[in-house]
Amino acid sequence: MATSVPDSIQKPKHLLDVARVAVVGCGAVATRYHLPVLAGHEGFRLATFIDRDLARARELARQYGVPQVAEDVTALSPDTVDAAVVSTPAAFHAEVSLKLLAQGIHVFVEKPMAFTEQEARRMVETADENGVTLSVGLFRRLLPCTRLLRAVLDEERYGRPLRVDVEDGGTQGWAAATLGNMRREWAGGGVLMDMGSHILDRLVYLFPSTVELVEYRDNSQGGIESDCLVQLQWPHAAGPIEGRVELSRTRELRNTLRVECEQATLELRPSDRYQVHVLPGVGALTDTLSGTERGISESIGWADDREESWFEPFRAEFDDWLNAMRTGTSPQLSGLSSLRSVALIEECYRRREPLHEPIPLDQRVRLTTQTTPLNGHAGENEAGADQASPLHGVSTPLQRRLPEKILITGATGFIGCRLAEILSLREGVQVRALINNPGSAGRLARLPVEMVQANLRSPEDMRQVLQECDGVVHCAIGTSWKRREAWDVTVNGTRCVAAAAKSAGVKRFVHLSSIAIHGNDVQGVLDETTPIQPPRGDTYSESKTAAEKAVSHAARAGLSAVILRPTNVFGPFSKTFITRPVPALAAGQLCLVDAEDTPSNTIYVDNLVEAILAGLCLNTAVAPGEVFTIAEDDSPTWGAFYGYFAERMGRSYEVESAEGNAITRPRGGPLAWLSGLGRGMGEIALSAQSKALAQKILDTRPIGTFPRYCLDTYPGLERGLRNLLHMNEPEIYRRPAPSMAETVRIRPRNVRATSGKARRVLAYSPAVPRDRAMEVTWEWVKYARLV
Repeated sequence: MATSVPDSIQKPKHLLDVARVAVVGCGAVATRYHLPVLAGHEGFRLATFIDRDLARARELARQYGVPQVAEDVTALSPDTVDAAVVSTPAAFHAEVSLKLLAQGIHVFVEKPMAFTEQEARRMVETADENGVTLSVGLFRRLLPCTRLLRAVLDEERYGRPLRVDVEDGGTQGWAAATLGNMRREWAGGGVLMDMGSHILDRLVYLFPSTVELVEYRDNSQGGIESDCLVQLQWPHAAGPIEGRVELSRTRELRNTLRVECEQATLELRPSDRYQVHVLPGVGALTDTLSGTERGISESIGWADDREESWFEPFRAEFDDWLNAMRTGTSPQLSGLSSLRSVALIEECYRRREPLHEPIPLDQRVRLTTQTTPLNGHAGENEAGADQASPLHGVSTPLQRRLPEKILITGATGFIGCRLAEILSLREGVQVRALINNPGSAGRLARLPVEMVQANLRSPEDMRQVLQECDGVVHCAIGTSWKRREAWDVTVNGTRCVAAAAKSAGVKRFVHLSSIAIHGNDVQGVLDETTPIQPPRGDTYSESKTAAEKAVSHAARAGLSAVILRPTNVFGPFSKTFITRPVPALAAGQLCLVDAEDTPSNTIYVDNLVEAILAGLCLNTAVAPGEVFTIAEDDSPTWGAFYGYFAERMGRSYEVESAEGNAITRPRGGPLAWLSGLGRGMGEIALSAQSKALAQKILDTRPIGTFPRYCLDTYPGLERGLRNLLHMNEPEIYRRPAPSMAETVRIRPRNVRATSGKARRVLAYSPAVPRDRAMEVTWEWVKYARLV
């Protein structure tokens, strides 16, 4: 009788039929891409899920029918699995992979495979020593368009390559569950380590000759970079090829890879997997209909490629890995082939230089008076006539004292993040930043601040977060479009934070409210005495009013709270007044509705921060719960405000009269909601899509059998339904009118806000002159590619 032998010994590792695979790390990448592909792959069988969050692993195991879950890779052995996909946080990629490779388990590791070239080489050597396959998840290298571009460049079909230019960036962060990708100890770096791993690997593949790093700059201020710039160079017989790579987590960049050749520019775009776009060097043809010259574009692709699912790139990298396991050959995405990009990233960080950004983090402004740092400590912020702070120079009262450690809620937002920058970089104050969505923390993660993830509405979470903090600035609001959720965060969250701050003995609590609580119909001068009249049905105004009341209640119970009601805050990263309206202005889609000559009540974000610092000042006497309107007294009209940008772009804005054009502000209430619901349902019922769906139901057996029988039996019923749904009307095509859906309309309050009380009581004074604020904002608008 033959003796049975374990599978792992019975045949060599490279002769696997169906590989038993473990998934180590069940986060977003695994659940979105790896698991669907592996579960449907005939060459793999999901055997084990490993994750520190056992509840998540068990739920995924239930969904995919996986028999085993565990917390740690020590549960894995060659007797239970043949291969493992490592998609843990990046800090553990090398450590986990080395443990598995040493056991003789094949490894597919997500990018980056390691933080250093030395670690990566150990992984490659360990795989070779144990006769197993190490592959890296750099799927962009396998895309048909990437391989086509490589072939075109190798043959120099459009002449020799001259320059390479890559831009990749956006403001929509990855939907991460934790802050792991925003901490150096877990992520290894910022946007370069994350997005740059894919991009530099692609460039190393496209240009296989040795690459030279010319210069690397990023904007890290003690944390991890959100933006960086890499200058590269490749040798070529006819002269070096210049390379530029710009990456960002805070700006919407071009998001293409361009190779400028002698005869054309070749481009890879993010939405294309099969096409290389060819932008001719001389580029226009005459349109015979109009008689005008028009620019042309063309693209090339492999003749036998066909469009497939977006899962296909992930399938391709697993096919590559499995084929290498079965044949004993090296995979295309081998660990060895990935070493060069790992080494290049490591060299970038080693040679880092600061990146200039047109926002005043690196400006030097001469101070006009002797100042003392706001926290009362001497240091680099002491300034006389020839010294300046790293931000705007600010004349401040001597010996003004701030809390030593300050919690900022809503710290990833426009105001909260700028406050964190100024507190940590200029004032030297310890900042603890409360984060809701880790994916939006890219800009904040640059700073030397402590980031924590917690539930604003949890008393226990707030108790822990407030430990050792003696100051709080509450900026957080609910941003959900669902009224109940937004109200819960803004109102109940404020109530919870204020109660926890009182229990923790916080010395100063600054709450950011809004002039929106006064409503839209106020006129004249707006200050702290203006009645509070939030528009009915306006979730933002009503919830801010209720939140302010919650802070006032906590102040009456003993919390040292200051309530600030800022006007319209603008500056770099302002979505409401800059990032939406200014591009609309550039496109001719900005409209001022009865606003051209009304006060804009705009305040530059740094001047609001100065008011917050004044409110935090521990040696300024204020009554608990005292309220201050924060404004700039020299605020221009809306016409002058947007006219500044219009003049620089050579554009103009539209002007409308609310009455003359029958434009009215939307009103809330259940009747309006029901009316809108009825209109919407009617539009759906009469839409072409609904009619097509009804026809599909009738034509599908057996679901359409009974409805079809009823219509055939009762012809009057069919005629009635066709009339009701307008299905008997002849089809008529009318050219749609130019869409105005993107038009941004500014509807003002006809008031002028004043901050006289804040000047008297808090000694508040705007630090940045209006012309300087507008100049900085315009420079950032161009830097952010908004125009």
